[in-house]
Amino acid sequence: FTIVTETMRVRLTSRGGEIASVELLGFEGVGGGPVELVREGRQGGLAVSLVEDDRNEILSGLVFMAEVDGRPAEDGREYVASGDGVRVGFLLEAADGDFVRKTLRFGGGGYEVGLEVAVRREGALSGTDAYVLSWGCGLAFTEKDIKWDRRQSASLGRVGDENYKESLGGFGKTGRREHEGMVVWGGARNKYFLSAAIPGQKRSGSLALVGDKETDFIGWEISYSFRGDPRLVEDDYTIYLGPLDMDLLGAYGIGLERTIDLGWMRFLSVWVLRLMTFMSRFIPNYGLIIIILSVLTKVIFYRLTHKSTKSMKDMQRLQPKIKELQEKYKGDKEKMNQEMMKLYKE
Repeated sequence: FTIVTETMRVRLTSRGGEIASVELLGFEGVGGGPVELVREGRQGGLAVSLVEDDRNEILSGLVFMAEVDGRPAEDGREYVASGDGVRVGFLLEAADGDFVRKTLRFGGGGYEVGLEVAVRREGALSGTDAYVLSWGCGLAFTEKDIKWDRRQSASLGRVGDENYKESLGGFGKTGRREHEGMVVWGGARNKYFLSAAIPGQKRSGSLALVGDKETDFIGWEISYSFRGDPRLVEDDYTIYLGPLDMDLLGAYGIGLERTIDLGWMRFLSVWVLRLMTFMSRFIPNYGLIIIILSVLTKVIFYRLTHKSTKSMKDMQRLQPKIKELQEKYKGDKEKMNQEMMKLYKE
């Protein structure tokens, strides 16, 4: 079944209680329809798995009970999120009282999805060691020339005060980079779009940057161990599924805007980007904005450029005289250097 908001169309499946498709309605894809974020033929969008004795038991193959706003979800139906939005519940329950519950909250607009994960461990699940939330479906390429997407695709995240990034090309011999500590966020991006999870409670856990160079897969995993053997674990997340927009990502205040690749001169690129964004309020054409910035740059650096050009031309005019001195004093380097300095001075 599908949830439709002002900005996206999200298809959900009771198999695993996962996201199967995300279409961004404000962006046109290569084929003419909306941009699709989930790779075709893959599953595992916001998948939950349980870890027991170092084995990761993925729940994607199990069928959850699905509800929309407290009523059983109807197969194939499209639900429109308006007003208070839409609340989707997925429940996998055992006879001994154990359960895994996922609740997704869709508002009317924006690129956020609220997510609550709850695990009760009274019976058979009491032997589990941790749970994992993951983006296992990868990100679809949205460019016509996919080499641009490959070049920009990366798995990223922040643990404590450290930012981590692994490009798609870096997932060669190993497809996993783990970082332990206070997980702030984890995400995966292509050239223009991002899937990211922001835990509501900042606590010690593990962030895994995952990818596969051969299959062009990029994703993330956030896991929390059941320390202290709790009977009931409840966590909430903010899930971002949208464009790499400086203002939207910067508003979270956790460095999520660093998922935007602005090159090694980032400190300068940020200000240029902000200036271009400001100018776009009055000039709705980025091509014209680039031309204006180019002209302004020429004007600002005119004196420096003019001086450099004049110096270069002066050196060109001196070349014949320099050659004469080199020929005349080729046997006396000291005298040649003296005459050279005299020539430069004049």
